[in-house]
Amino acid sequence: TICHPMCIFPDLPENDAGQYVTLINCNENKGGHILKGLAARKVKCLGVTGYGKQIKGDYQLLKQDQDIYNILRQASVIIMPSKSESWGRVGAEAMAMGIPVIASDTPGIRECMGDAAWYVERNTDSYMDAIKKVRGEMALKYMRAKMRARIGLLKEQGKDDINNFNNFINKTFEQCKSNVKQLATL
Repeated sequence: TICHPMCIFPDLPENDAGQYVTLINCNENKGGHILKGLAARKVKCLGVTGYGKQIKGDYQLLKQDQDIYNILRQASVIIMPSKSESWGRVGAEAMAMGIPVIASDTPGIRECMGDAAWYVERNTDSYMDAIKKVRGEMALKYMRAKMRARIGLLKEQGKDDINNFNNFINKTFEQCKSNVKQLATL
């Protein structure tokens, strides 16, 4: 049984006030060097600390906050230039707020985001080009439509995951009861 990470998708207004290209966890694996490269090109960037050695650059680096939505409200774009990613929860949270996501095409991010993210090569030039494109009004409307559809799918998947997990637990419990009865007869 596979249970995907649970995300609560509140009915939040789409975020149009954000002004930063944002990366959550600025270590090497997550792509801190990409954020540093964007900031060096005068892109307004915001980083958030995470695990591992954080890459610092010409951008504000916030400490992890319990309320990710306070951080996401400041973002105009979320970047996920990860070498590897198990699922991509930050991308799901960004989708819930209508914030475009530009990401490396890893299996985990692809599983989470489907076609609702803009996938690029893991280098500063590719991210720079994609940022320029997604900030256009038509691209933003298109991406938001894709994000709304993906969020709907993830909500349904979450319900299915919970039902499958409950069925798994019930079957396991019944098997345990059966095993105890067999042992009692020995």
